Amino acid sequence: MKILLIIILSLISTVSMAQTNLKAGFVYLNKLSPFNSWTYQHEMSRIALLESGLVSDAIYVEVPESGDSEKTNKAIDSLIKSGCKIIFSTSYDFMDETVEMAEKNPEVIFMHCSGDKTGKNLGTYMGRMYESDYLAGMMAAMVSKSGVVGYTAPVKIPEVYRGINAFYTGMKSVNANARMIVKFVGEWKNSPVERRVTAEIISAGADLLAHGMDSPVPCQVAEEMGVPTIGYNSDQSEFAPTQLITSEVWNWDVFVLSAVSQVLAGTWQTEQLWWGFDRKGIDITKIYNYADKIDMKMITDMKIKMIEEKGVIIGVKKYNDEELLNMNFFIEGITEIE
Repeated sequence: MKILLIIILSLISTVSMAQTNLKAGFVYLNKLSPFNSWTYQHEMSRIALLESGLVSDAIYVEVPESGDSEKTNKAIDSLIKSGCKIIFSTSYDFMDETVEMAEKNPEVIFMHCSGDKTGKNLGTYMGRMYESDYLAGMMAAMVSKSGVVGYTAPVKIPEVYRGINAFYTGMKSVNANARMIVKFVGEWKNSPVERRVTAEIISAGADLLAHGMDSPVPCQVAEEMGVPTIGYNSDQSEFAPTQLITSEVWNWDVFVLSAVSQVLAGTWQTEQLWWGFDRKGIDITKIYNYADKIDMKMITDMKIKMIEEKGVIIGVKKYNDEELLNMNFFIEGITEIE
């Protein structure tokens, strides 16, 4: 009876919250498509929000990748005029515009993904993807025959450096002789360049390919060249059906559902959220191929250790958050090719 009462109260609470008619808005970078993996994973959080019953509606607008401030402001303004009282701005590129619109609309709550600026009605959220990178690096070392792993990288910013460094540290924890080859595309998404760069990395000797791009192109190239690969941002198994080992994914829904629940409860406050495995902000998907090569107990034990010890060693030390957020170097053993 007690369990039944809890369930009933939960259902009443959900209905009550839905009756507040809270409407949410999402600002997406580029066109919504599985091929635009960063934006596609944010769409998964919008769907989860709709299915939760916490809001009356959750709509989205798309903004071109051009960095056009006027278009970004108009997109945000359209959400506000549509009645959205909480808006999720899902790209670092939207930061200045989000700050501006938050200041002009104090009655609306804004949550900006990956940004570093806050306000009275503006918070930020981001996942500690470097934790998933570490586990993916362990898997890469288990699968690679030569111990030489390649990485197609987007741009030279701390997020990318710390992710690649963590990936390589994970590799070294399994194979002390592992090597890593990195080449930068110079953009988050540019299919022709991604294709060329990935092929060059594999030709340089990598027998396994990982990446940090906002598209599945590197996985597609690896599939075509018969090379094991690891996806990024979203589940990319459809783009490399015979070669994908796993994908590192963002769980944006935990941030979105938490923020909306706090708004409904009247407890929302400005925060800079940076959640890892401890809060399920990031994850890795199931193993699709090469499962016989992977020691899942070792992977699981490392994941538990990260949660219990709150962090992961990168290279030879455990960096604090300030150091991680400003990381601008490769640790020893990573080779960048031009």
